[in-house]
Amino acid sequence: MRTALRLIGSGVAVYGAAIAAGRFRRVGYLDEKPLASFEKDAELINWSSTHELSTKSLYQPESTEELVNTLKKCQEDGLRIRPMGSGLSPNGIGFDQEGTVSMGLLDKILSVNKEKKTVRVQAGVKVSQLVEVLRAYNLTLQNYASIAEQQIGGFVQVGAHGTGMGIPPVDMQVLSMKILTPGLGMIELNEEKNPILFKLARVALGSLGVMVEATIQCVDAHLLKEHTFVSTAEEIRANHDKWLRSHQHLRYMWIPYSESVIVVWSDPAGADEAVGESTLFSEEEALAAPRALLRSAYPEIEEDQLKEMSFTQIRDELIHHKPLDADHIREVNQAEAEYWKKKEGVRVDWSDRILGFDCGGQQWVSEVAFPCGSKERPSTSDLDFIDDVKKIIEEEKIPAPAPIEQRWTSASSSYLSPVWSNDLESIFSWVGIIMYLPPAGEAGDQEREKITEAFQGYQRKLETELWERYGAFEHWAKIEATSPLLQQKRERIHKRIPMAMYESTKKLLDPQHILSNDAIDAILSN
Repeated sequence: MRTALRLIGSGVAVYGAAIAAGRFRRVGYLDEKPLASFEKDAELINWSSTHELSTKSLYQPESTEELVNTLKKCQEDGLRIRPMGSGLSPNGIGFDQEGTVSMGLLDKILSVNKEKKTVRVQAGVKVSQLVEVLRAYNLTLQNYASIAEQQIGGFVQVGAHGTGMGIPPVDMQVLSMKILTPGLGMIELNEEKNPILFKLARVALGSLGVMVEATIQCVDAHLLKEHTFVSTAEEIRANHDKWLRSHQHLRYMWIPYSESVIVVWSDPAGADEAVGESTLFSEEEALAAPRALLRSAYPEIEEDQLKEMSFTQIRDELIHHKPLDADHIREVNQAEAEYWKKKEGVRVDWSDRILGFDCGGQQWVSEVAFPCGSKERPSTSDLDFIDDVKKIIEEEKIPAPAPIEQRWTSASSSYLSPVWSNDLESIFSWVGIIMYLPPAGEAGDQEREKITEAFQGYQRKLETELWERYGAFEHWAKIEATSPLLQQKRERIHKRIPMAMYESTKKLLDPQHILSNDAIDAILSN
């Protein structure tokens, strides 16, 4: 029995050990056909511990045959079997109380075509695992999200994205895929043979079928040269159009209550450039301001302990000191700006290592995408949106920590993508807001509840005042179905995507909604 890993909060549960201990057992056989092993009443917790539930049956297929037979049995019995990936989504979109199927053991890399620069994988393979295998073929993925522990199935189905005006979200890298459906069984989709269904099912949250395999277009492995520096809103206004057009990857990290903006851009490195890093100051010198503020907040902290802490760990501790005090958060943000001013510099490394970055500790996060012109004629709506966000933060005295992260992609042809457009020359800006949480546990739970309430108020203020005006659409992994603004969310979604097409396809592929959960049905079903 192979071992798979499942993220449980900040730790990992080892499935192989659970099976050996008898926590898993075979469901049985259907006409002598093997079914997946499963755990009864399994606890599911996402990475930030913001969503948790007990699922009656957590299925763990080790083969496609087991997956097919298990789904068929659930269909016959009318039982839900919600597909989940690594459990990273901030909103727990892959969880269901009745039944959940983990794809973690269906993680094979089936073939690599070096000539066509394609790879065929099972949906349970992690991005981090795939990139290391591709490295041996001098290949890589076109773009990456901030973290690499997603399984390919979830990575594609929620429409994950990186940054770069000329680069679409990751679903556009998928050339063909196999999905397992309750209504039609296993079906293979691609743009040539069944373009409409392919573009509908490619980003569908696992609600139309369980993604089993995908063939992905790769690019040559390449080094990127990353420049990081601190700018101002005024300087960005003067240079944004040029920077957006001229750099392959661009990211802004806006600092609330500050004029400072961290600018990060990356482009292919020169042939004579090697992996390395050069910054204005050492990490030790850059940490001076955050460390000084932490000493003032916690005079009892030992120097040895302080020296072991990274910047993001120091920031987490500073925020946890007074997480809802806007004046304190302003100080923390200023210390972050000072840190980045000393971290200005250049770094050269492989693209996957440059484009991934440390997101910090457990957190609430909300992210939206909205149109901002075309590749030929970008608009200023992306910067206008940020101006409005910062104005609301300051007027409402919201304890908003840094960063407000801003990225860009081109459009997607997947109908349910937040950046779907018939015009693939369109560009979209993605903006994410954040509040950090103390670790879950008895001591921190009361504080987490207060932060959660504050974050929900922060997010709702932006939603009611800005989203409709800018045509903003929420990232599928971050939309909360329990929001008091659910009806407004539904109306925006139903205006934005082809609901009649989705509903008729859902009736065909999953007539009993066994692949859905309450959140998906609340958002997408009439």
